[in-house]
Amino acid sequence: MSEIVWLAMAVLGGSLMLPVLSKLLSNNNRMFRRVKILAFVLYVLIILYETLLFRDTLHDTRFRLSPLWSYRASLSLYRDGQGFGLFIKNGNLLRQILLNILLFVPFGCLLPFAFPKLAQTKRPPSRARIIGKLKAFPWIAVLIGTAFSMAIEFTQLFFQIGLFELDDIFNNTIGCFLGVLLYQALIRKRVKMTE
Repeated sequence: MSEIVWLAMAVLGGSLMLPVLSKLLSNNNRMFRRVKILAFVLYVLIILYETLLFRDTLHDTRFRLSPLWSYRASLSLYRDGQGFGLFIKNGNLLRQILLNILLFVPFGCLLPFAFPKLAQTKRPPSRARIIGKLKAFPWIAVLIGTAFSMAIEFTQLFFQIGLFELDDIFNNTIGCFLGVLLYQALIRKRVKMTE
């Protein structure tokens, strides 16, 4: 599983370098579009390799349909005289949660970068600041990430090559959401400046 961390960090680092690349390739828009799509496709192949092709076949169908079971099994909330705190009950399970989130951060960043129309919003922001930002958020990119995660989980279930978990879908969606936020905060503004 440590391969996922290195691959995700490499692609995330590469995606943060994409604004620099966009400035270098600003004279050649066609080449830049190809590079963006190639980066996204390569990351999708990395995810498929790590989640589907890397695993052994199980002899029985395994699934966990209890929502947030991994959070309850890995963390415990306690209260003492000073307030509330978290106690880590299972560090390995917490590591798996974080890896599942981390795995989809580059996906959420590279998807709208490769396909900018997914980052466009159709509704104008409302007067209320928070509600306006939520309406202006590119939710379609997050929904595509969620659908991709669900496809992976159902494939694992069908071919019996992993544990089907609702928590994995939830964690991947969080990662995709964070990746889209990263795109919104860092990349989209810089790319617009160079175009």
